[in-house]
Amino acid sequence: MYRAKADGGAMVVVYDRQFVSSMTTDGGSRAVVAAAVGLANAFGRDALAEGIETAADGAAALALGCRYGQGHWYARPMPTSEIERFVRERAVARAASN
Repeated sequence: MYRAKADGGAMVVVYDRQFVSSMTTDGGSRAVVAAAVGLANAFGRDALAEGIETAADGAAALALGCRYGQGHWYARPMPTSEIERFVRERAVARAASN
């Protein structure tokens, strides 16, 4: 767990993938993430879960109140030159599914 400053100076509390990737199978990891998300919320900070690799990881993070996440479930690391294309393709796919 660590904190990072986002643009505008707002603090974001980031939960390491070590806890996030095991929270669906390990009650201790789930308790650590739940407590840390509660602490972040109590101080008016956003929580970001790192290492979301499955739909279950994402659902568990959401269920614990973590509004932000990153990991291979969403996208693999990519060069910055590919981000615009990736976002555009996702937006088109999302619009087509609605």
